[in-house]
Amino acid sequence: MIQEKISVETRSQSLSALSRIAQNSQQYYTLLEKPMGEDGPGYEEMEQYHAFLQNLPEGLKAHFQRKGYAATRKNVLFRRFLLERSGKCMKAFLQESLDAAEFRLWQEQDSYQQELLQRLNQLG
Repeated sequence: MIQEKISVETRSQSLSALSRIAQNSQQYYTLLEKPMGEDGPGYEEMEQYHAFLQNLPEGLKAHFQRKGYAATRKNVLFRRFLLERSGKCMKAFLQESLDAAEFRLWQEQDSYQQELLQRLNQLG
């Protein structure tokens, strides 16, 4: 009975932490709420898209090329790439808005995306 109670409390805390991480992550991505121009993407936007594609692993690169710019622009990896390039670091944003345990959990889940972003940012 005690084991069951601890397990329920632990699950509840975990779900609460995941919910806060999701809410704060969503808030971070809304920092990039710039509508696309009426005539489609401008030169700078397309340069960023091509810089993003250039250093992705082949499978992801082909996937995003098939989707095209308009669909890729909605993807969180691309949105994060744009935000990070403009100086809005997700790590700093979440570190300020999550408690220490939630932030560690986010870091554990974020390692793959972080690796991709580091490769992309090497392009300058």
